[in-house]
Amino acid sequence: MKRTEHRICCGLTVAIACLGLCAGRPALAAAAFVNVLDHGAVADAKTLNTAALQKAIAACAEQNGGTVLVPAGVYRTGPLELKSNVTLQLEAGAVLRASEVIADHGVGGESRALIWARNAANIGICGRGAIDGRGTAFVLLDQPRTAAGDFNPRFTRQGEEFMSPKFGTADGPVTFRQRLPRLIRFDSCRNVLLSGVVFMDASIWTIHLDDCEHADITGLKVLNNPVIPNNDGIHLTTCRNVHISDCELTCGDDAICVTSVESRKPGFCENITVSNCTMSSRSAGIRVGYGPNTIRNCVFQNLVIRNSNRGIGLFVRQEGSIENVLFNNIIIQTRLHTGHWWGKGEPIHLSVLPERESNAKTLGRIRNVAFTNILAESEAGVVIWAQESGQIEDVTLDRIRLRLRKGPLSDSYGGNIDLRPAFDHRWAIFKHDLAGIFCHRATGLTLSQIDVRWDDDIPQYYTHALWCEETGSLVIDGFRSRQPGSADANAAILLDSVRGVIVRNSQAAEGTTVFLRHRGVKEAGLFGNNDVTRAATAIDPLPSPFASSQEIRLVRPQ
Repeated sequence: MKRTEHRICCGLTVAIACLGLCAGRPALAAAAFVNVLDHGAVADAKTLNTAALQKAIAACAEQNGGTVLVPAGVYRTGPLELKSNVTLQLEAGAVLRASEVIADHGVGGESRALIWARNAANIGICGRGAIDGRGTAFVLLDQPRTAAGDFNPRFTRQGEEFMSPKFGTADGPVTFRQRLPRLIRFDSCRNVLLSGVVFMDASIWTIHLDDCEHADITGLKVLNNPVIPNNDGIHLTTCRNVHISDCELTCGDDAICVTSVESRKPGFCENITVSNCTMSSRSAGIRVGYGPNTIRNCVFQNLVIRNSNRGIGLFVRQEGSIENVLFNNIIIQTRLHTGHWWGKGEPIHLSVLPERESNAKTLGRIRNVAFTNILAESEAGVVIWAQESGQIEDVTLDRIRLRLRKGPLSDSYGGNIDLRPAFDHRWAIFKHDLAGIFCHRATGLTLSQIDVRWDDDIPQYYTHALWCEETGSLVIDGFRSRQPGSADANAAILLDSVRGVIVRNSQAAEGTTVFLRHRGVKEAGLFGNNDVTRAATAIDPLPSPFASSQEIRLVRPQ
């Protein structure tokens, strides 16, 4: 086919694609298309196309914008700057491949993302093509990355053998020789569209939007090598009005991050929605938090998080708070992984503690957060940890079904709580008995319609289905479980130094020894309408601390 004929055909293809993949934008006239082949690009996987591709982008911008067409073929390239009013359209079979020559990625002494923009508006990357970061070419797959000094093994259950390579190295992370820059970085941009493209093998963060607003990210695939550390999927820092939907992400670090870390400007990270996505991560499927700016008004729904080291994590380590966040209709499957990854299999994790000693008195907080309709299977329980009272408040867990199981790494990695990053290694990774749901120093916790189930061979470091300590204003409504194992000290519910609690409409599962054990409970209200007929003991010790106890049985049923 002659190039002129190819250009006409491509124009028709892109016109159709822009009505679908780039939905929401008006159809463009044929003159608005700029074909990279007409500006010297060569799709042979060998020629360095940086100059030719940038020339095509510049030509499109000079004609007041339009679409830069990348036909099928493999285009080796260094960094490209996307200009205002320009959409990069990758046809099916088109691949932008990062050059493996480090020097090809320097611009004025500064390394740039493979595609970058700053202070641009109305920009996009669309199509059925792919962007290949070549990250695996820069790692040593046979050399595990060793611990980075962010914890002290003597505080862990396993001591000096914690994270030993003798327990396996298959999950990574591996050592990198040198890193290529991020695949996509847009700074202070407006009206961004990312649609349909496959992003693969990033060396570090795949898509990074910093201080951007009005962005739609839809229908993407992020397919990274999961043993490479820090190759996050979609990373939003202090962004506003961003919508992520219908994406598939496989990452060696957090799949989707909503944060203000590395933010260059003050402000809020707000009005973020994430829906209809599937993801797998060596760290968290969803991470919210870190940084100096507050994150607020976010909704995450209709998600599947699988084969991950942590399902959902909310973290406050600096001044920025997290508030008004909803998680709905989510399936979570987590497990313990070998190697130096953050997280220890928790399906849900909330924590507030200082990353540096200097910000211990200026920490933000987590408040007004709700988890609804969650199905989780994991090798660790839910962790809610506030270093000081008042740092986590008004959290709801509603309609949660959690199954706890033993995995192949339960003995070598399990039985620890991971709160990294923490300046004090006593709180980084430390030995601690676990529960289906463990809550430390939260206020205003509501647990509604919770069902915790145990596999038969659950490790002995699990002691309770629900364990709340130094917690205030606690409502337990519709809780169903039994203790793990059969140790006399275990209970379905342990309340330790709790102030203000109601337990109602709950049920002891078959095999329950003690349904509720208490110590230091104050201002207890109603214990009512609970079915404890399957429990050997309903409340221990007696007398009960509750102001009103109704419809309970305190003896083993005949």
